[in-house]
Amino acid sequence: DWLDTWSQRLPWTDGIHNISLDKSPSYQDIAIFPEVPELAKRLLPNAKIVITVCNPSERLFSEFHHYMDKNEENFRDHFISHGVEPFETFADFVNALFLGRQHPVCQNDNEFCQNVKNGYLKKGEYAPHVRAWQKEYGEENVLVVNMNDDQTTTVKKFLNLVGTDILPPAEYPWEELEDFDAAYQNKAYEGRSSAYTSFPLEMKLLEEYYSTYNEDLAELLGEYFPLEWNVEL
Repeated sequence: DWLDTWSQRLPWTDGIHNISLDKSPSYQDIAIFPEVPELAKRLLPNAKIVITVCNPSERLFSEFHHYMDKNEENFRDHFISHGVEPFETFADFVNALFLGRQHPVCQNDNEFCQNVKNGYLKKGEYAPHVRAWQKEYGEENVLVVNMNDDQTTTVKKFLNLVGTDILPPAEYPWEELEDFDAAYQNKAYEGRSSAYTSFPLEMKLLEEYYSTYNEDLAELLGEYFPLEWNVEL
């Protein structure tokens, strides 16, 4: 079945002399794929889970630009086919996401509206996603990484997660971190934080939506950084 097909993608590892990594943003789409943590546990019972998070309002801004850069026609057609006006800017996109209560499309096609929220807004509701992975693997095997942390801090947390006996800190090439850069950078916009300058009203609306979820994540992790995402509130 598809689970066997997926497992064949993963290179062999004994978990001691070598480590396999697999990543996908879809693994965090619990609202769309709620069975993923359970299936992952069944197939990879000894895996370590790393979840990277950033300001959810900025995350949505970044996702919008990735879609518009990579697959603009299909992205916009998804909304147009349900009677939603095509959007040219992030402001239009945010208005489309919040069309729920008043927009006639939702009155006629509420399933579409719910799918839109699941597909975009709920990705930034991090706490339920983290809990789903913790439930299957245990808190000690799930690391939540703040993308704004410096690289040295992130690597130290990762080494503690996988076990310093497997990858001793003394053997890590720390000097190479200085030359490390993102694997992919979208040159079509100025970066996630530029949303606050370009679309302050929309970012405030998103922060109001995400504020309780940020508080929930802060309490779950015992960390303060999710509260720093409420920039405009």
